[in-house]
Amino acid sequence: MPRLTFLALAAWLKRHTSIKDSRKGILLEEKLGIYLYVMGQDASLRLTGETFRRSTEIVSRAFHEILKTMNDLYLHEVKLPTIETPIPYHIRKSRKFWPHFKDCIGALDGSHVNAHVPTDRQGSYRNRKGQLTQNVLAVCNFDMLFTYILAKWESTANDARVLQDAQLRGFEALPSKYFLADAGYSNSSLTMTPYRGVKYHLKEQARSRLKSQNKEELFNLRHASLRNVIERQFGVFKRCFKIIRTALEFPLSIQTRLIYALIGLNNFITRNNIVPDLYQIDLDPKELIQDSILDTLPFEPDSPVMDGIREAIASQM
Repeated sequence: MPRLTFLALAAWLKRHTSIKDSRKGILLEEKLGIYLYVMGQDASLRLTGETFRRSTEIVSRAFHEILKTMNDLYLHEVKLPTIETPIPYHIRKSRKFWPHFKDCIGALDGSHVNAHVPTDRQGSYRNRKGQLTQNVLAVCNFDMLFTYILAKWESTANDARVLQDAQLRGFEALPSKYFLADAGYSNSSLTMTPYRGVKYHLKEQARSRLKSQNKEELFNLRHASLRNVIERQFGVFKRCFKIIRTALEFPLSIQTRLIYALIGLNNFITRNNIVPDLYQIDLDPKELIQDSILDTLPFEPDSPVMDGIREAIASQM
C-alpha cells in the first residue's frame, strides 16, 4: 500500500471511529500497520509480533481493535448505485456496449472463500472440489468497486439461493436498472443473463477475429466481456489480501466479519490509489472459454419482461 494511502486510511479512522493511540505508547498507525500486515501477508500473530517487536498479546489486541472499526469503513465505502449515479464510463465509451447496456449498473457473482469450519459442520461447507469454503455473493460496478456483499453462506448453497436471501435482506436494483449475471441465475428484473444453450469462446474469437454467427452469440460475447468485471475484481481482491486465500483459524462469525472488513478496505484503497486498467488483463483460460449450459439450474423461472429486453438488445446489435 502506498504511504499516502496508508496515511489517508489512518486519518479516516481517527476522524470516524473511536480508536485511539494506546496509553502504552502504541500509535494508531502501528495498530493499523499490524492489521494490514496480517491481512496482506497472511502472517500469524506470532510472526507479526516478531516483525513489529511486540508481544503476541499486544498484536492480537491491536488486530482485533482495528477489525472492530472496519465495519464502519465497510458501511462508508460499500454502497449501491443511486439515481444520481451516472452511466458508467466503461459503457459510454464503447460502441460494443453503448447504448445497449445503458441501464446496466454492475455485475454480480458468487465466489468461494476458504473457511475454517468445526468438524460437525463441515459437510455443508465442503464444495465440489472437496475444499471447505463460504459462498460469498458480491456485486461490483465498472470502476472496480464492490457495491454489495453477502457472506456467511455454506459452499453447498446454490448461487441463486444466496441471491434470493440477499433480496430478502433488501438488496435490489433501481427501477429499470439491472446487474449482469451468468447463466446460473435467472433472467429477472434484477439480473440479465446470457442466452442458455449458446456457446461462445472469447479467446478464440479474439485471436482469429471470427464474427459471431447470430445475434444470440454476439449478445453472449458482449455480455461476457462486460460481466467479466466481477471475475477480475475477485481475482484482484484475492491477490491483494493473501489471508483470504487460506482457511482462517477464527470462529466462523469472525471469518465473515473479516470478509466484510477486507471488502471495505479494498474499496478505500481503490478510491485512494491509481488502479490499472484491469479490463486489459488476460483472463485465466478457464474463464475465457465459457458455455452458458451450466450444471446449476436457475432458482426461479426467467422473467418474460427481461427476456424481452434481452431480445431487443440482441436484435439492435
